[in-house]
Amino acid sequence: MAVVYAAIIALESRTAFYLSSVFCMMYLTVCHLWRMYFDYGGYELDITGPLMVLVQRLSMLAANLDDGESIKKFKQDIFRNGALATSTPIGNRSSSPSPKDGHKVSLDKLKMSDAQKRFAVYQKPTPMQFISYCINFQTVIIGPLISYRDHDIYIRGCEAEHLETEAKRAHFAKHRESILEARETVIMYGKQAFYYGFLYIFVAGYFPTNFFLSDTFLQYSFTWRFLYLLLTANFMRQQYYFGWSFSALCCLLSGLGFSDLDDDMNPKYTLVKNFRFRSVEFAGSLKELIDNWNISTLHWLRLVIYDRCPRKYASPMVFIASCIWHGFYPGYYMFFVSMGYFFYVSFTIDQYHYKLIESPLALAHFWSKLSRVFHREVRPAMFKKFLGILPPERPRKQNWLERTSIFNVIMAAMGLSEPVSMDTKALDENTRLFCQRYDFFTWFVTYVVVNYTATAFVVLAFYDSLVVWA
Repeated sequence: MAVVYAAIIALESRTAFYLSSVFCMMYLTVCHLWRMYFDYGGYELDITGPLMVLVQRLSMLAANLDDGESIKKFKQDIFRNGALATSTPIGNRSSSPSPKDGHKVSLDKLKMSDAQKRFAVYQKPTPMQFISYCINFQTVIIGPLISYRDHDIYIRGCEAEHLETEAKRAHFAKHRESILEARETVIMYGKQAFYYGFLYIFVAGYFPTNFFLSDTFLQYSFTWRFLYLLLTANFMRQQYYFGWSFSALCCLLSGLGFSDLDDDMNPKYTLVKNFRFRSVEFAGSLKELIDNWNISTLHWLRLVIYDRCPRKYASPMVFIASCIWHGFYPGYYMFFVSMGYFFYVSFTIDQYHYKLIESPLALAHFWSKLSRVFHREVRPAMFKKFLGILPPERPRKQNWLERTSIFNVIMAAMGLSEPVSMDTKALDENTRLFCQRYDFFTWFVTYVVVNYTATAFVVLAFYDSLVVWA
């Protein structure tokens, strides 16, 4: 922390960003290797967990300060040339122009992503502000990552100033106490934390990962071993669900988490939402799953690395940074390489899926991405051919697995959603059955691919991972 703060204060913003990011990753690398040397394969909580979160905060703060400096220089050039642009959205502090003018300028011509503009920081933090952000007690152990801008808004209690419209600001001022209390959302996260914690403590223990490597495991049938593998990977995720839900609960109980009001003036608490359970467990594609798992880390990788690299090198750099950030166990790299391959196949098939049948790796491609080809090309054609209509447009969250009564009763009991009934009257029987089978197939393929490869992430050792995969 001291090295990064000294760099932020003493150096030019771009240099401070590069130096801080490299130093943080190098320090984390040493800690990962140190742990592997003294506790190889151990799951005990040590400094590396909180340090991973701290690395995110420090590198993101340095990046935000660099963005703020770039925006200030851009505005100074605008005023120097006497070319004022249109005003920016109300409530976005990052759009405030030079204090000498009082005008607002458009940042549309500035080559930055919306996230870079939104989270930009213009003033270097004081030592107290810096320490407060870095060791924020609600999220210091497991996250989620919260930007310095959002943390500063929370500390100052100026949430209303950053809402977009006057109506939203007035509504927030009138109901500020109840909005920040977030009672219903607190109860929901409390239910989630209890449910996921119960599964991990009392159920996951019946699926030990070391059983994969025993001679007894090999004596069972292929079907039994396959199901055991899927269930083990599923139950191991419960520890992350529990940690993120409990952390979100702590944040909300302390008044941290409010992000915005929707058009109906309902509060949103996306600052502390680090996963979307239904979109992860019932994902229809790998991309959908990745976009909804460890959301804050995904945002960190995009803002700190992807948005700053040439597009040609952005994805490989994100992959490398993610691997180093997680650690150096071979299982991590086996998992990431496998998922990276499947994700690359996803991108390739989106553009060249008609060439798939000519590829020598057609079987692997078929296994990983048939669902997306079906959705984009085959499914509409089959609907038109056999049913005489185009497939109905349905939100992904409304697939048949999520609309069944049993599923919704469980989800409602967990506080994840309200029960939803399936409207079968709008579709004829053939169409409904086709949709159900298609949704089940796409979910099953994604679920199997992810859980199968994720065992390497749990087993960690190279040879042991190969044994499990075999």
